[in-house]
Amino acid sequence: MLILSLGVPRSGTILVFNILREILTRQQVEFRSVNTNYPETEAFLSQHDYKDNVLMHAHNVLPEVQKALQRRDVIAFFNFRDPRDMVISMMKLHDYPFEKCMELADISFAHYRIARKFPRLMFIPYDLLVEAPGAYVFQIAQRLGIFLPLNVVAAIEKATSLDAHKKVMRDVAAAKVDVQIRKNPRRTLKESTTHFINDRHIQSGRSGRWRRELSPDQRKQSTEHFKDLLLELGYTLEH
Repeated sequence: MLILSLGVPRSGTILVFNILREILTRQQVEFRSVNTNYPETEAFLSQHDYKDNVLMHAHNVLPEVQKALQRRDVIAFFNFRDPRDMVISMMKLHDYPFEKCMELADISFAHYRIARKFPRLMFIPYDLLVEAPGAYVFQIAQRLGIFLPLNVVAAIEKATSLDAHKKVMRDVAAAKVDVQIRKNPRRTLKESTTHFINDRHIQSGRSGRWRRELSPDQRKQSTEHFKDLLLELGYTLEH
Protein backbone atom coordinates (compact mmCIF):
# COMPACT_ATOMS: atom_id res chain seq x y z
CA MET A 1 0.00 0.00 0.00
CA LEU A 2 1.20 3.50 -0.86
CA ILE A 3 -0.24 6.49 1.00
CA LEU A 4 0.58 9.95 -0.33
CA SER A 5 0.37 13.12 1.76
CA LEU A 6 0.57 15.82 -0.90
CA GLY A 7 -0.28 19.50 -1.20
CA VAL A 8 1.00 23.02 -1.57
CA PRO A 9 3.76 23.92 0.90
CA ARG A 10 2.69 25.36 4.27
CA SER A 11 -0.84 23.96 3.99
CA GLY A 12 -0.74 21.31 6.72
CA THR A 13 0.77 18.49 4.66
CA ILE A 14 3.08 17.57 7.54
CA LEU A 15 0.14 17.62 9.95
CA VAL A 16 -1.76 15.19 7.73
CA PHE A 17 1.39 13.07 7.37
CA ASN A 18 1.68 12.83 11.15
CA ILE A 19 -2.03 12.06 11.55
CA LEU A 20 -1.53 9.21 9.09
CA ARG A 21 1.62 8.08 10.90
CA GLU A 22 -0.23 8.00 14.22
CA ILE A 23 -3.18 6.08 12.74
CA LEU A 24 -0.96 3.42 11.17
CA THR A 25 1.21 3.10 14.27
CA ARG A 26 -1.77 2.67 16.59
CA GLN A 27 -3.22 0.07 14.21
CA GLN A 28 0.12 -1.76 14.38
CA VAL A 29 0.59 -1.52 10.63
CA GLU A 30 4.19 -1.96 9.54
CA PHE A 31 5.26 0.83 7.21
CA ARG A 32 8.13 3.12 6.36
CA SER A 33 8.03 6.88 5.94
CA VAL A 34 9.56 8.84 3.09
CA ASN A 35 9.91 12.62 2.78
CA THR A 36 10.84 13.57 -0.76
CA ASN A 37 11.52 16.66 -2.81
CA TYR A 38 12.04 16.83 -6.55
CA PRO A 39 13.86 14.86 -8.02
CA GLU A 40 13.72 12.44 -5.06
CA THR A 41 9.99 11.87 -5.54
CA GLU A 42 10.39 10.72 -9.13
CA ALA A 43 13.39 8.55 -8.32
CA PHE A 44 11.62 6.78 -5.46
CA LEU A 45 8.32 6.13 -7.22
CA SER A 46 9.97 4.95 -10.44
CA GLN A 47 11.55 2.10 -8.46
CA HIS A 48 8.74 1.41 -5.96
CA ASP A 49 7.26 -2.09 -6.34
CA TYR A 50 4.09 -1.42 -4.29
CA LYS A 51 4.68 -4.57 -2.23
CA ASP A 52 5.45 -2.90 1.11
CA ASN A 53 3.56 -0.21 3.01
CA VAL A 54 4.95 3.28 2.40
CA LEU A 55 3.75 6.62 3.75
CA MET A 56 5.17 9.36 1.55
CA HIS A 57 5.14 13.11 2.07
CA ALA A 58 5.71 15.24 -1.02
CA HIS A 59 4.43 18.43 -2.61
CA ASN A 60 4.48 18.32 -6.40
CA VAL A 61 2.23 16.15 -8.55
CA LEU A 62 5.04 15.04 -10.84
CA PRO A 63 4.62 12.48 -13.67
CA GLU A 64 5.47 9.49 -11.43
CA VAL A 65 3.01 10.79 -8.82
CA GLN A 66 0.34 11.04 -11.50
CA LYS A 67 0.99 7.41 -12.46
CA ALA A 68 0.65 6.41 -8.81
CA LEU A 69 -2.62 8.32 -8.46
CA GLN A 70 -4.15 6.19 -11.20
CA ARG A 71 -3.62 3.01 -9.18
CA ARG A 72 -6.49 1.61 -7.10
CA ASP A 73 -4.10 0.57 -4.31
CA VAL A 74 -2.88 4.13 -3.71
CA ILE A 75 -4.60 6.39 -1.17
CA ALA A 76 -3.80 10.08 -1.48
CA PHE A 77 -4.52 13.39 0.22
CA PHE A 78 -3.90 16.91 -1.08
CA ASN A 79 -3.80 20.00 1.14
CA PHE A 80 -4.27 23.60 0.05
CA ARG A 81 -4.64 27.01 1.66
CA ASP A 82 -5.03 30.68 0.76
CA PRO A 83 -2.05 31.36 -1.54
CA ARG A 84 -1.43 34.66 0.25
CA ASP A 85 -0.98 32.77 3.52
CA MET A 86 1.39 30.39 1.77
CA VAL A 87 3.45 33.38 0.61
CA ILE A 88 3.91 34.91 4.07
CA SER A 89 4.55 31.50 5.63
CA MET A 90 7.28 30.71 3.09
CA MET A 91 8.83 34.13 3.68
CA LYS A 92 9.09 33.38 7.41
CA LEU A 93 10.24 29.78 6.97
CA HIS A 94 13.03 30.26 4.45
CA ASP A 95 13.87 33.98 4.60
CA TYR A 96 12.82 34.24 0.96
CA PRO A 97 11.74 37.63 -0.46
CA PHE A 98 8.09 38.30 -1.29
CA GLU A 99 8.64 38.00 -5.06
CA LYS A 100 10.30 34.59 -4.74
CA CYS A 101 7.43 33.27 -2.62
CA MET A 102 4.90 34.53 -5.15
CA GLU A 103 6.73 32.50 -7.81
CA LEU A 104 6.75 29.43 -5.56
CA ALA A 105 3.02 29.79 -4.95
CA ASP A 106 2.40 29.93 -8.71
CA ILE A 107 4.36 26.70 -9.17
CA SER A 108 2.63 24.98 -6.26
CA PHE A 109 -0.87 25.85 -7.41
CA ALA A 110 -0.03 24.66 -10.92
CA HIS A 111 0.38 21.26 -9.26
CA TYR A 112 -2.93 21.80 -7.46
CA ARG A 113 -4.51 22.16 -10.91
CA ILE A 114 -3.00 18.83 -11.94
CA ALA A 115 -4.21 17.22 -8.71
CA ARG A 116 -7.78 18.33 -9.41
CA LYS A 117 -7.83 15.92 -12.36
CA PHE A 118 -7.77 12.94 -9.99
CA PRO A 119 -11.23 12.45 -8.44
CA ARG A 120 -10.09 9.88 -5.85
CA LEU A 121 -7.84 12.41 -4.12
CA MET A 122 -9.14 13.71 -0.79
CA PHE A 123 -8.65 17.49 -0.75
CA ILE A 124 -8.09 19.09 2.65
CA PRO A 125 -8.37 22.88 3.14
CA TYR A 126 -5.92 24.13 5.77
CA ASP A 127 -8.53 26.48 7.24
CA LEU A 128 -10.90 23.64 8.12
CA LEU A 129 -8.14 21.23 9.15
CA VAL A 130 -6.86 23.53 11.90
CA GLU A 131 -10.39 24.40 13.05
CA ALA A 132 -11.55 20.79 13.43
CA PRO A 133 -8.53 18.47 13.46
CA GLY A 134 -10.38 15.69 15.28
CA ALA A 135 -12.99 15.49 12.55
CA TYR A 136 -10.22 15.15 9.98
CA VAL A 137 -8.46 12.45 12.03
CA PHE A 138 -11.68 10.42 11.86
CA GLN A 139 -12.28 11.06 8.15
CA ILE A 140 -8.66 10.36 7.18
CA ALA A 141 -8.84 7.03 9.01
CA GLN A 142 -12.10 6.25 7.21
CA ARG A 143 -10.32 6.89 3.92
CA LEU A 144 -7.86 4.16 4.93
CA GLY A 145 -10.74 1.81 5.70
CA ILE A 146 -10.18 2.15 9.44
CA PHE A 147 -12.89 2.97 11.97
CA LEU A 148 -11.38 4.85 14.93
CA PRO A 149 -13.15 4.94 18.32
CA LEU A 150 -13.55 8.55 19.44
CA ASN A 151 -11.14 8.16 22.37
CA VAL A 152 -8.45 7.12 19.89
CA VAL A 153 -9.37 10.09 17.68
CA ALA A 154 -8.88 12.36 20.71
CA ALA A 155 -5.52 10.75 21.50
CA ILE A 156 -4.28 11.26 17.94
CA GLU A 157 -5.57 14.84 17.91
CA LYS A 158 -3.57 15.50 21.09
CA ALA A 159 -0.44 13.79 19.75
CA THR A 160 -0.55 15.92 16.59
CA SER A 161 -1.69 19.17 18.21
CA LEU A 162 -0.02 22.53 17.74
CA ASP A 163 1.54 22.30 21.20
CA ALA A 164 2.82 18.76 20.60
CA HIS A 165 4.39 19.70 17.29
CA LYS A 166 5.89 22.88 18.75
CA LYS A 167 7.68 20.67 21.28
CA VAL A 168 9.01 18.53 18.43
CA MET A 169 10.22 21.70 16.72
CA ARG A 170 12.02 22.86 19.87
CA ASP A 171 13.62 19.44 20.30
CA VAL A 172 14.76 19.49 16.67
CA ALA A 173 16.29 22.96 17.07
CA ALA A 174 18.10 21.77 20.20
CA ALA A 175 19.13 18.49 18.53
CA LYS A 176 17.40 16.47 21.27
CA VAL A 177 15.97 14.06 18.69
CA ASP A 178 17.33 12.38 15.58
CA VAL A 179 17.57 14.97 12.82
CA GLN A 180 18.50 15.14 9.17
CA ILE A 181 19.90 18.19 7.43
CA ARG A 182 18.29 19.82 4.40
CA LYS A 183 19.62 22.86 2.57
CA ASN A 184 18.13 25.48 0.29
CA PRO A 185 19.72 28.59 -1.24
CA ARG A 186 18.89 30.66 1.85
CA ARG A 187 19.53 28.44 4.86
CA THR A 188 20.17 25.02 6.38
CA LEU A 189 17.23 23.24 8.00
CA LYS A 190 17.26 20.64 10.75
CA GLU A 191 14.41 18.17 10.36
CA SER A 192 13.03 15.39 12.57
CA THR A 193 13.58 11.99 10.99
CA THR A 194 10.28 10.79 12.47
CA HIS A 195 7.87 13.73 12.22
CA PHE A 196 9.52 15.59 9.28
CA ILE A 197 9.09 18.79 11.31
CA ASN A 198 11.93 21.27 10.90
CA ASP A 199 13.41 23.83 13.26
CA ARG A 200 11.09 26.65 12.07
CA HIS A 201 8.17 24.57 10.95
CA ILE A 202 5.42 25.69 13.31
CA GLN A 203 4.47 29.35 13.01
CA SER A 204 1.06 30.59 14.17
CA GLY A 205 -1.14 27.72 12.99
CA ARG A 206 -3.69 30.32 11.90
CA SER A 207 -5.38 31.35 8.67
CA GLY A 208 -5.57 34.91 7.37
CA ARG A 209 -2.00 35.82 8.33
CA TRP A 210 -1.55 37.71 5.08
CA ARG A 211 -3.82 40.47 6.42
CA ARG A 212 -1.54 41.13 9.39
CA GLU A 213 1.91 40.23 8.12
CA LEU A 214 2.06 41.38 4.50
CA SER A 215 2.50 45.07 3.75
CA PRO A 216 -0.45 46.98 2.21
CA ASP A 217 1.25 46.88 -1.21
CA GLN A 218 1.95 43.16 -0.87
CA ARG A 219 -1.64 42.47 0.16
CA LYS A 220 -2.92 44.33 -2.87
CA GLN A 221 -0.43 42.76 -5.27
CA SER A 222 -0.99 39.19 -4.07
CA THR A 223 -4.79 39.55 -4.06
CA GLU A 224 -4.80 40.88 -7.62
CA HIS A 225 -2.30 38.27 -8.80
CA PHE A 226 -4.24 35.32 -7.35
CA LYS A 227 -7.72 36.76 -7.99
CA ASP A 228 -9.07 33.92 -10.14
CA LEU A 229 -7.62 31.26 -7.84
CA LEU A 230 -9.00 32.96 -4.74
CA LEU A 231 -12.47 33.08 -6.28
CA GLU A 232 -12.21 29.40 -7.26
CA LEU A 233 -11.20 28.38 -3.73
CA GLY A 234 -13.73 30.66 -2.05
CA TYR A 235 -11.39 33.15 -0.35
CA THR A 236 -12.16 36.85 0.06
CA LEU A 237 -10.77 39.48 -2.29
CA GLU A 238 -11.07 42.21 0.34
CA HIS A 239 -7.63 43.41 1.43
